[in-house]
Amino acid sequence: MCSSDLCMAVAAPAVASAESLWVAKAPTVGGNGKSCTQPGYNAVQPAVTAAGSGATIHVCTGTYEEQLVVTKSINLRAVGSVTVQLPASPAKSNGTCSAAESAETEDVVEVCGAITVKVTGVNVRGAWPAGTCNDNLYDYLVGGGANLKLSGASVLDAGAVPINGCQGGIGIRLGVTGSAGTATLKHVEVSGYQKEGILVNGAGSTASITDATVT
Repeated sequence: MCSSDLCMAVAAPAVASAESLWVAKAPTVGGNGKSCTQPGYNAVQPAVTAAGSGATIHVCTGTYEEQLVVTKSINLRAVGSVTVQLPASPAKSNGTCSAAESAETEDVVEVCGAITVKVTGVNVRGAWPAGTCNDNLYDYLVGGGANLKLSGASVLDAGAVPINGCQGGIGIRLGVTGSAGTATLKHVEVSGYQKEGILVNGAGSTASITDATVT
């Protein structure tokens, strides 16, 4: 209690709502979108580029032929069945962590920097063209101190399809030349890789793996 002369109203601190962006195949609307039927983007990378740190990107049902570079802390969340698929003619990756590893790297998803990226339900599929013989093929490449939190998703076909015996094709690589990568993997399937399913590489790189299937 307080005296009538000294009572003051204290407003509760405002709680900022996290930014939301929407990606879908439907025609886009202005801004970041409102739903799967009114998305702000038709592709994932433009939404990643536009998102602020801490934003949630809702990716709606579909297959998105893209190569992603993520350098900020964001949440990628599937709405329905979602796959990020390597394009038929993959490009050389241009992220900092890829460059540190090899000029020939062709990642599907690169997560790089002192960030935490949460991916829920978004499947990733490599499937490089038949005859590809490259030592640096990754569905996920995580480095620069980045932390990946991946759950409820599949990581498929890292390497050439059909498998051809070359020493390339890793589903999830944590740690690159000169920097660490960490991950928490829960309810994750890794299959169809040519060289390694999950590689934890170098000083400081760690993984917590729960209820995963690696084939």
